[in-house]
Amino acid sequence: MAGFYERKRSVSAIWCQRLGIFLIPYFLLATLMHRLGGIQTPQLFVILAIGLVISIIAMILAIKAASDLWSKGHKGGKVMVRGMFLSLAVLLPFGYYAYLALALPLANDVSTNTFNPPQFVKTEEFRLRQKAAGINQLAEFDDEYSERLLLAYPKVGPRRYPAGSERVFQAVNSIIVDRGWKVVARYGAVESAPASDTEKLAGAKKDAADENIAPVNISVEVTISSPIFGYKYDAVIHIVSEDVTTLVEMRSSSRWGAHDFGVNAKIIEAFMKDLDLSLLGLAGEG
Repeated sequence: MAGFYERKRSVSAIWCQRLGIFLIPYFLLATLMHRLGGIQTPQLFVILAIGLVISIIAMILAIKAASDLWSKGHKGGKVMVRGMFLSLAVLLPFGYYAYLALALPLANDVSTNTFNPPQFVKTEEFRLRQKAAGINQLAEFDDEYSERLLLAYPKVGPRRYPAGSERVFQAVNSIIVDRGWKVVARYGAVESAPASDTEKLAGAKKDAADENIAPVNISVEVTISSPIFGYKYDAVIHIVSEDVTTLVEMRSSSRWGAHDFGVNAKIIEAFMKDLDLSLLGLAGEG
């Protein structure tokens, strides 16, 4: 009488798929909660770390399931493949950021002028108040740190335009409004206009070139939220009125995390590119 061998179902494959299915809404919910303010950034980092560990466990289970299928003839090949692909989909972003962490310098504060960066005022006060919560303090741009940034981000540089500071400020303000950046403070933008007019300039897109605006040095501090996770970055744009030109410098700093993965440099490069387009025909390197 012929015997019948019943193939066992791979438990590893089943759990690999379960974890893979769990991870997708896990990360989506964590991202949504952080963006809506339900959890703070340090809490998000912990949630992401837990998710990473679960993803690695799922991949280990997938490898174990593949071994069981090959050596023991267990069932569950399709289940194992689904779980593996779901886990890989989650692990790929972590792999990408691991690559950036190795390829880019350890930095979270980037400036177009690394030896004399634009200074924060309100942002520095805010971060000092939040120091106990673990928020990043502003970087010290010593020689070693400055050289590191220059080597890593050679395209991050200031701009000079053959135009008055009020004309450049108008373009800067327009870009800030278009991007939805929150203006934290502005200094030197208006000499003789009343305070209420100054506040209106910070929150609305309007013509800044009016007769009450004098060609003075202007600093604008803004808060930026990343499009997906809602990470916060602080930036300051410094507009310096020179003899026949106007110099624009910028600095961007991450609130959380020792490594910015190149985001601050991208923020500055994208802003300067838009400013060049806005002042087309006037653009020039610093």
